[in-house]
Amino acid sequence: QEKDYFTSTYYYTQEQFDQFTKTKSVSGITNVTTDKIWFDLDSKANPENARKDSLELISRLKDYGIAEKNIEIYFSGGKGFHIIVNTNRTLTPDQVSSIAINKFGKDLETLDKSVYNASRILRVPYTKHAGSKLYKSPLDFETLKSKSVEEIKVLSSDYDSLPGLPEVEKVDLRDDT
Repeated sequence: QEKDYFTSTYYYTQEQFDQFTKTKSVSGITNVTTDKIWFDLDSKANPENARKDSLELISRLKDYGIAEKNIEIYFSGGKGFHIIVNTNRTLTPDQVSSIAINKFGKDLETLDKSVYNASRILRVPYTKHAGSKLYKSPLDFETLKSKSVEEIKVLSSDYDSLPGLPEVEKVDLRDDT
């Protein structure tokens, strides 16, 4: 918890793991899959814009039919927010990118479009961001909606007061997604 820890956003096969063990790199491994769609909304200049874009994104996800309780919301510990949806589909990096950027993230100024490559990692919840010294913290929708980024940063500074992880279910993605 006092260090930066990261996890892959993709699943790797044994063959891919063996390649990683041999080369000490995931570079070149591109045929990975995931069952998650994630969004990284950042703004170093004005993190409040990332909060507002996160609210808009969640509204779009809800309009699509995804229940609020199945949307994971995190303060990243840095300059923005991570939004994650667990799905019932196996998705490639290209599919995740297309759904995230073109379907739900269209025109969101703070959406980081570079986070969909096959070697992508995200900070693990409850771990401390090395630069800000704040924790990646789970948030509920009401907190995201009602608190400023500065208030969320205060909440994310004390490990012992962080809320538990949300219990979410996988959501059905329609074939037209």
